[in-house]
Amino acid sequence: MRAWECAEVIDDARVVVTELVSNVVRHVGTDVSIDLDLVDECLRVAVCDRGNGHVVLGTPDHRSEAGRGLRLVDRLTDRWGVEQQPGEKCVWAEWRVAGRPALHA
Repeated sequence: MRAWECAEVIDDARVVVTELVSNVVRHVGTDVSIDLDLVDECLRVAVCDRGNGHVVLGTPDHRSEAGRGLRLVDRLTDRWGVEQQPGEKCVWAEWRVAGRPALHA
């Protein structure tokens, strides 16, 4: 992310990835993959698992820490969503990072 000149979103991206991976560990228990892409002015991170369950923006339980993760993701990103296919679910998050050059392999 530093090479892409996106240092201003590193802290938020760390929290978002931590929350999304924690959800996979807690609710799905499958292998997980993390993809990071910069296309034009959009930095996108996707956390994918082998689960078929639904992703729900829950109501926080004030007696525990449950139900806060996706609300945090919602606050720290410009937008986020879910892509589901049979046998795979990817929760993605995006930030606008205007004026950043995309690196091509």
